[in-house]
Amino acid sequence: MPPYLAKVAKLGKRILIVDAFAGPGRFKDGTAGSPLIIAKAAERFAPGKYDAYFFNNRESHHKLLASILERQGISAAKPVFGDAIEQLTHLIERLRDETLFLYFDPYGLNCEFDLLRPLLERHKSFSTEILINLHMPISHRLGSRHRVQRDGIEDSQIKSYHEKLTRVYGGDFWRDILVEGQYANAKEREEVLIDNYRGLLASTGYLSFTGACPIREKTDSATKYFMVFASPHPDALLLLNDEMCKSFNAHMHNQEVKDTLFADSSWTEWRNPGRIRDIALQSVHDFPRETRLELWRRIVGAHFMRFTKSEFGKAIKHLCDTGKIECITPVIRGGTRPTKRLNDNCAFMPSATSIMF
Repeated sequence: MPPYLAKVAKLGKRILIVDAFAGPGRFKDGTAGSPLIIAKAAERFAPGKYDAYFFNNRESHHKLLASILERQGISAAKPVFGDAIEQLTHLIERLRDETLFLYFDPYGLNCEFDLLRPLLERHKSFSTEILINLHMPISHRLGSRHRVQRDGIEDSQIKSYHEKLTRVYGGDFWRDILVEGQYANAKEREEVLIDNYRGLLASTGYLSFTGACPIREKTDSATKYFMVFASPHPDALLLLNDEMCKSFNAHMHNQEVKDTLFADSSWTEWRNPGRIRDIALQSVHDFPRETRLELWRRIVGAHFMRFTKSEFGKAIKHLCDTGKIECITPVIRGGTRPTKRLNDNCAFMPSATSIMF
């Protein structure tokens, strides 16, 4: 929220923040939930420039959240009691040129694609960000049956499950992925399913930049959710790539090494720089004269959440230092590259001695 709000606050449009399934505001252990995180960030980075709506269809959650927000004295944060989907539908219908951030963390799979379609068709001059959690165990469960008939008799329950998945994912492409069994394991099916879903979010050409982060307890655990985002701006892709990569790998590392001699180690100590160097070198060969930023955008688009910008920057420097690529941006006073230090505007070419195998 902080970098997003700091940026969109400069657009001059009213910022509309929506948490569609907000919950009570705090978890049982006392830590802040999404409404408090959102509201406090908005008060800090966009005071007086936003309205936040926190929907709950559970009265106990609504009352707890309302009391917490009242004690915080945040008047722009509005708890709303009622059916979240119905309330959100009306809000989207009333949407004009506001800057919109929609966080959608439903119970189960209560997130049908038709609800999002109007947002995919907004004018490209408007700012829209969608962050949505998709529940994987339920997706597998609803799509696990191969037929909608038994002994020639239609099974209405199985049919309703399949129709639900079609509404949630915006098409019946899920059948080939979850039902037909052409993929090796559950995680592979999930990745293909989410890739197709991301494609639909980007299909209108408006929310062109998408990504997804799996939420798991451990590396070998089943996926609980995929957190999927869609944005019209490449900066969101780069920002969320780094944030999701760091959060995911730090959590996985901590789960693997806790209660061991390596418990105090950082996930970054275990990273192998070889792969990003190979990919960066190949990218320079494939797209000579592109800048470091252009190359990084390409790599993130093709390898989302696998590397951080810092790792990419170190890889480019290593390739320059070892003579495998060369920076062709001249070092001139007052120019693009006033010092020998590399930056995002530097362009690169393969070196004459560099050979790709």
